[in-house]
Amino acid sequence: MSEVLLHIHSSHGVYRFYGKKNETLGSALKRAGIPISAVTTVFALNRRGKISKSLFSFLSISQNLSRLNQKNGKVVVQLSRNIALPDLLSGSPAQIRKTENPVSEWIFPDKEIGGFKKTLVQLSAEECKKMVSGCVNEVFDQWPKKKKMKLIVGVSGGGDSNVLLSSLIHSKKIQKKDIFPVMMLGIPDWDKQVNQALSLCKSYGLKLQIINKENVERILSIKSLDNLIFKFKREFSDADLEFLGTFLLRKVLSSIANSRKVNFVAVGANREDLLSEGIARLSRGLPPLPAPFRQIGNVTFVYPMWKIPKKIGDGAFPRFSLVNYENRDPSFSEGRCIFYYAAYAISDICPGLDITLLEGFSKLSGLSKNHIVKNPNLEDFVCNEKISKKRINRWKAIFQDT
Repeated sequence: MSEVLLHIHSSHGVYRFYGKKNETLGSALKRAGIPISAVTTVFALNRRGKISKSLFSFLSISQNLSRLNQKNGKVVVQLSRNIALPDLLSGSPAQIRKTENPVSEWIFPDKEIGGFKKTLVQLSAEECKKMVSGCVNEVFDQWPKKKKMKLIVGVSGGGDSNVLLSSLIHSKKIQKKDIFPVMMLGIPDWDKQVNQALSLCKSYGLKLQIINKENVERILSIKSLDNLIFKFKREFSDADLEFLGTFLLRKVLSSIANSRKVNFVAVGANREDLLSEGIARLSRGLPPLPAPFRQIGNVTFVYPMWKIPKKIGDGAFPRFSLVNYENRDPSFSEGRCIFYYAAYAISDICPGLDITLLEGFSKLSGLSKNHIVKNPNLEDFVCNEKISKKRINRWKAIFQDT
């Protein structure tokens, strides 16, 4: 036989699942969607009756299934709690909704019982755009009172900013003349998207303001952006260049907003961006940062797509999104990888839980003030938390004589 029968025991009954002989027990469980942390695995000599009354031995998840002799007993995966985990993990969605010309799909939870009943919904590009537009309009409905609805929009040429710009243009809640797209150059893999950004803005009759490397240097009061990047990579070898890039982008967009006397800046941060950020902060004992409105100094950053999964945002412009992925540099930051993975896994494990957590994070952020403050040592805005002198000095060092 090329397969090994696994017996999954739970308070709700005994289920069967086949593992492959060329894989480990752990990989078989992962393929079944069963959390390894939620089970005890044993090899039981008695094929019938209660496992506790038979002879059994501990079975490691590293065990190669091809080395098990099924004639002598059976592999038992005992769920360690009496929760209805089998129902939650029950394979295929209860329903599938198909559509013409699908470009993406998403698993949605049932409105009443959530992830225990789910529907796989295929989505066309127009349906993806419609979902993003709905989220964008919802954010506009929460716009701070007595504040002008004008926006600097960070544009990268990637999927998130493309669909964001599209939704803003088609929204009836903001006028086209009050939308100012801006693109920052200077980060190598970001720069590859400039033609896409120009093409998109032109199609909407918008003029894209491109901030070239020289202007970035002027805004940052540095001599050489290339030298700054070199020193960042040397000093923070365990961090992605994207970390520096997002910092520079925040500085540039804030500067442009101030020069145009616009109080709001919109960027294409999506559901996984903000969910992973919130999980990361909670893991450090810190409250989540505000969303979809986040004030940094005298500029408020807005996340109109904060509830939209990246997969759905990408579906609005699938070709642009694929080009973007092909141009991206690989990420080697382990911390960033872990928290993004957690954000993606949550929606797979229990559809709808990701958005519930995201909304919970937003409410938690409202319980406290002054999330982001100006640090006198850095002369810049940072999250309101204790920062060691060593970290401050490391950061300041990359800007010295740059």
